[in-house]
Amino acid sequence: MEKAHIPCQFPGIFEKVNKGDLVLFDDGKIEGIIQSVKKNSFEVLITRAAEKGVKLKAEKGMNFPNTNLGISGLTPKDKEDLAFVAKHADIINFSFVNSKKDVQELLSELKKLEAYEKLGIILKIETKFAFDNLEEILLEAMQVKKVGVMIARGDLAVETGWQEIGQVQHELLSICGAAHIPVIWATQVLENLWQKTDYRPDQKLQMWSLL
Repeated sequence: MEKAHIPCQFPGIFEKVNKGDLVLFDDGKIEGIIQSVKKNSFEVLITRAAEKGVKLKAEKGMNFPNTNLGISGLTPKDKEDLAFVAKHADIINFSFVNSKKDVQELLSELKKLEAYEKLGIILKIETKFAFDNLEEILLEAMQVKKVGVMIARGDLAVETGWQEIGQVQHELLSICGAAHIPVIWATQVLENLWQKTDYRPDQKLQMWSLL
């Protein structure tokens, strides 16, 4: 039987991954282990999928939770967009922050744009590396007055494991609470709760205030 082939758009991915690395497709619906790595490809042995099979549709994500891909929080396009953001926005949502170096880079760019004290920053915690480096990330970001954290539960669950997400989010909330940093609990959690339960509007407001 012919082996399936799929593209990966991340540049330099074949230099980052190694044999034995875990690979997750489509938010963890399919799981595999890298068996071999070549110059322009790597081979994956699928170790978990739905019992009756699952189709991997186009433009679905790939996660490498145990692999340091060296992704910087700011892309060249982000740096271009920051000039517009600094003039017209109040808050920046900073995705794929993985280390204090990423925060330093953002703050450096904001200083160049004379927006260091103007803009609030929301740090989106969505990778295992961001969770592991949370304390140093927060300490670096707290140089500015207005800083918050977004817990991206879906992405974090894929990265850290669904069986661990309860403990992971509890630790995140505890650390941010100790640092007096406001937290956004993301990935449609509140919407899902509302759809399953007969909440009144005043009850929903109370729930928001607790998070």
